[in-house]
Amino acid sequence: MQTSYIQFHDNVLTVVTDQAGQQFVAVRPICDALGIQHQRQNEKLGSDPRFNRIHMATVGPDGRIREMSCIPLSQVNGWLYTINVNKVLPQAREKLLTYQRECQDVLFRHFMPNGTTSELMQLMTAFGVRQLRLEEHTEKLDSRVARLEEENAQLKPSLQLSASAAGTALYAHKHTKKLRSN
Repeated sequence: MQTSYIQFHDNVLTVVTDQAGQQFVAVRPICDALGIQHQRQNEKLGSDPRFNRIHMATVGPDGRIREMSCIPLSQVNGWLYTINVNKVLPQAREKLLTYQRECQDVLFRHFMPNGTTSELMQLMTAFGVRQLRLEEHTEKLDSRVARLEEENAQLKPSLQLSASAAGTALYAHKHTKKLRSN
């Protein structure tokens, strides 16, 4: 294990590199800096399949070795983006919000490398067309259901009359049979 330190938005992060060369960052110091509960974040990171939380020995600021929850350095950005800015210390809120906005910009530039929204608009248009088709289909189905309910309402009285007439005819038939047998 090798410990190093990197500058991250005016903060220093302790990075632990394992034997395979993967870099990890302890979760608790970041939570402490933001003023959020590390236990809750630890649970969130452990239950969220997007993150690979592990426990490993790290050297704390006081030089003592402690078992800490860590995530890969490559996942810190994604984790910080999931934190609700309204739950952090007031003095850390603006910094986290600024960072999250930077994340949005970086993601936008990555997925829209030409700085245009044409690809996004194509996707949104395709989605809109599909949604419109679904709405049209739903309207047709609603109309069909309404027609069937209307037909049902019209047929119901005649079916009741038919059932009543059938009952009367059956009664008459049975009664006539009894009269003939007598």
